[in-house]
Amino acid sequence: MLQPIFSRAGDGFTARGRHALKRAAIAACAVVALVLVGTAKAVALELPVYEDGVLAEWQQRYPPGILSNYEEVILPRVDPDERRFFDDVVFQFPLNIKAREPFAFATDGQNRVIYMSIQSLKFLDDLSIADAWLNRNGYSQESLYNYLTMLRNWQAPEPPPPVLSTLCVPENVLDDPDVDSLSQKSFATSIVFIMLHELGHVYLDHGGYEGVDPSVARQNESDADAYALKILARIGDVPLGVVNMFLTMAYLHESRQDFSSDSQHELRLAARTHPLSAERLRDFADALEATAADYTGGGLSRVQIIATAAQIRIVAQNFLDIQQLTAILGQSIKPDDLGPVRPGEKLGRPCKHRPAADVVFSGSFRGIIVVNNVEFDLDAEMARSGDNVRGRSNYGLGVSEFEGIVDGDTLHYRWRLGRDAGRGRLIFANGAYEGTWGINDSESNGGAMRLSAN
Repeated sequence: MLQPIFSRAGDGFTARGRHALKRAAIAACAVVALVLVGTAKAVALELPVYEDGVLAEWQQRYPPGILSNYEEVILPRVDPDERRFFDDVVFQFPLNIKAREPFAFATDGQNRVIYMSIQSLKFLDDLSIADAWLNRNGYSQESLYNYLTMLRNWQAPEPPPPVLSTLCVPENVLDDPDVDSLSQKSFATSIVFIMLHELGHVYLDHGGYEGVDPSVARQNESDADAYALKILARIGDVPLGVVNMFLTMAYLHESRQDFSSDSQHELRLAARTHPLSAERLRDFADALEATAADYTGGGLSRVQIIATAAQIRIVAQNFLDIQQLTAILGQSIKPDDLGPVRPGEKLGRPCKHRPAADVVFSGSFRGIIVVNNVEFDLDAEMARSGDNVRGRSNYGLGVSEFEGIVDGDTLHYRWRLGRDAGRGRLIFANGAYEGTWGINDSESNGGAMRLSAN
């Protein structure tokens, strides 16, 4: 079974980890002619900034556990014929690999070096912690996916905020043993899969992709995935974290919105050596199902593996929808919108406080909105200062911001959702709110809405 990547207590070094560390070269280095597990991006992706001191600390903590898994879990499961390919493999852990984050895991086949970026490791670790905390506290994963959508579309001059604080994950989150265990399991299976994928490139003698036909390179990626799954089956762990990793890649993957025309987008995809595509995801699911019986030796049921493959197929099936949604929602999502949500809720809960609900046009509300003659559930929040009101609402296609002025029992407001904008009015009567919304300068040509205190 897999071992935790690092210890939560002390300095994170075990005796096994210290011994394994001797096999690693831990240094920042130039990376050329590499085969990467991730995606080469056509458009720069803004990511949370980890200070060099933080990365340097994790540069000491991650490698021992990673190398313990390599020496004590992976190598004993490979055949002697396979193992001879890995005798001279060296791991290096640079702080980061510019322009390749957050999937900066790569192989230099000629020099037998596997690179694992500390920044990428930390980012995936934080995502695993956030996912586990949301899961164990009964929250939807929607806020996590919306965070990734925000990253994909980030345009502010300052870097985006870190995932844990943005999603309101408490600083002492790992004091909860269930969250600690689940996050470690997810993170470990992700990282071991990545290691095995890169080792697959070594075993299958995949060189760098310079001058290689993109279709051949894409097949190499699927073949490296299949090799990783073959060894995972021998280890006997369900690759739970791999599902989350592929979902993360899907949300951060470049899409049509990054190009000025369909033809440019299609040309770029045809030239890509590392696209995350529905086809690659289906190949992964096929390979996982093909090895399902092999996992039973580790005490797992075939049903568990088939269920994991089904999750990957769902990601593949929804791949284009995910990209389309990120293009729509990404225009409106802001960090303040990303507090945790219960299933069925549309607005994230603020980390610190909700607007006061003891005055009219202030508080949290639920209701309906009519869009194109169809009713949708609507969640809204309003905060009032004097006669000025600011708020936000969501019916499922992004968070709309609005502000307005109260005149008696009526709020006249302006709203904006991405590139769309308009006006509206909301009237308070008999303890509830009814009104209309409109596009551009109209207050009513869009449809009706009703709200009541939540």
